[in-house]
Amino acid sequence: MNDLGHDELRGTNPEGEALTGVTRWLSIHDDLLRGLTHTLSNRVGTIAAAAYMVELQPASLTTSAAALRAESETLEALLRLFRMLPRRESGAGEPVIPTDAANSAIELYGHHPNHPTTPITVVIDGDMQPAYVDPATLTLAIVVGLDTASRATADHDLQITISCSTEWVTITVQAGDGAIDTDVTDNLAAISWLLSPFNGHSAPHVSGARLMIPTLQAARRAQRG
Repeated sequence: MNDLGHDELRGTNPEGEALTGVTRWLSIHDDLLRGLTHTLSNRVGTIAAAAYMVELQPASLTTSAAALRAESETLEALLRLFRMLPRRESGAGEPVIPTDAANSAIELYGHHPNHPTTPITVVIDGDMQPAYVDPATLTLAIVVGLDTASRATADHDLQITISCSTEWVTITVQAGDGAIDTDVTDNLAAISWLLSPFNGHSAPHVSGARLMIPTLQAARRAQRG
């Protein structure tokens, strides 16, 4: 893939694009928060029911204890997802395995109202290199990519393809062979806004979006320079 500069991707009004990106991210953020809160409410209800059964029928203690353990694990997973939502203004970059961020994004997007009912697959194209970015930020950017691909004209399976060059980790989020006929400029701006502190950016794709983040070796070379 060509090494596209930020100016080519952002156009002539970076301030306006940043505002568009912030606005769009806040909308997606609120949708995720509502979805997670709904799931949390259901889990709290299940815990309350299990506790009530213990009080009502002490003989059911073993069954209720198993249910409470399972719900505790679910709550821990939800807590981990909640912790991803706040954007870290001063988040430091670190080596990140792209597949880890992709899998976390799939899990988080599962709570979005528009999440697909079909599985989302992750494909590795060639050798994989670590990216240099804040891990939660990369997860959130991939979530926006998934939201972009979900706008495809037909119901297609979503796919996250990860490829690497010496300079870039490229994450392509697409809806199979579907095409997007709506304006996704706001989503692309949101991705670029999230990734810009780490010199990453977005690029359009016919059925989704591309995310480009510097590799660890490229970031270290830039730091030395």
